[in-house]
Amino acid sequence: MRFMVLAVCCVAASPASAATTQEIANMSVRSWAAFECAALASSAGFRDEEDRLFKIAYDQATAFLQAYADGKIADSEVTKYGSFNFYLRMHDGPSIDFKLGVIWAVAHQIAHEDISKNSDGSDTSYSEFTDRAILKFAHRNCRSL
Repeated sequence: MRFMVLAVCCVAASPASAATTQEIANMSVRSWAAFECAALASSAGFRDEEDRLFKIAYDQATAFLQAYADGKIADSEVTKYGSFNFYLRMHDGPSIDFKLGVIWAVAHQIAHEDISKNSDGSDTSYSEFTDRAILKFAHRNCRSL
């Protein structure tokens, strides 16, 4: 009997069972932000930050997509609490890793949209691009993720 009570307490206290749908949805928000910041870190030449942020994004996205696949969160909750950009791409592909590739590619593209072109539509120089990536990385407070 004591063993049964202990087992029930352990299951009830586990993070997976305690996570609310809002907390699960927030994994998509953290993942998207970390993917964008990892892309900016790459362009800024911050290799350690790129690796750290990509790992955060990958881990959060994997956990989120697995929770979604397991039915722990519904589409309506994802669109209410989660990242809409993430939601739009999370159905693209046959596996979690494939979906993550799509999500990473789009987050990378979006992170660079406003720093790769000048106001006249011409391409920025490499040094301007790098400088803008550094500024955007700092402005988005990416080191705090």
